[in-house]
Amino acid sequence: MALISKADFYQYRQYMKNIFLGAALLITGTAISFAASYTLDAGNRGHYQNNGGTLSGNYIAGNAGHNEYFRNYFVFDLSTIPSSDAITGAALRLFNPSTGYHSVDSSEIYTNFALESTSISSLITGNGSNVLNVAIYNDLGDGIAYSSRVNLSSGSDGTFIQITLNTNFLSYAQSNFGSTLAIGGALTTLDNSNDNNELVFESTTAINPSNSQLIINTVPEVSTNGLLIVTAVLLGSGIRSRTISKVDRVSP
Repeated sequence: MALISKADFYQYRQYMKNIFLGAALLITGTAISFAASYTLDAGNRGHYQNNGGTLSGNYIAGNAGHNEYFRNYFVFDLSTIPSSDAITGAALRLFNPSTGYHSVDSSEIYTNFALESTSISSLITGNGSNVLNVAIYNDLGDGIAYSSRVNLSSGSDGTFIQITLNTNFLSYAQSNFGSTLAIGGALTTLDNSNDNNELVFESTTAINPSNSQLIINTVPEVSTNGLLIVTAVLLGSGIRSRTISKVDRVSP
């Protein structure tokens, strides 16, 4: 019958506690403690009109009457986010000025979209003429949606609107970590009258870049070395556990 002293037994018990504590810290520390949040100001923002006109800085969206329609855009630099990080969530944060809501309706719906046929360089500089820019205007408000319907009203004036971005956007952003991305936006509740005012984000300017921000939440991927350490720790503890189980009793 194998015997160990009480001192050895208690030393072994503390040793096992340390192993499992270390494994827990390694796992949870990687997944939770090192979660990060990045708040990025828009590097470029502005709008396009249905006639091809464009203006940077002002991200108005909707209908100003007399057949003047606007769709907006935002460009963000993601070079500060490690490409190895995994995205867990994202939101677009836009300031609506004190006179930003101007509509014949009590509320309007704003939605964000992917740019499916417009490069970021063309978005920023235009296609060279108003006629060619109409394609950019169209691209800003159709295709894959990046957000759910966001309800805006006069109660939104003078406030920041935080828009949760969906899994379509998360996949797009993940593939552009370390690079640049763009997102479009449009009112999707415009009526059939060309003469009605239905506007949001009116009177926005380029003065304060922090009025349009992208918030990205990430966690680092667990490294291969980290996984190997966890595996070795657990295997080692299993071997020691089987060894101690063969001890029938502790010597006095």
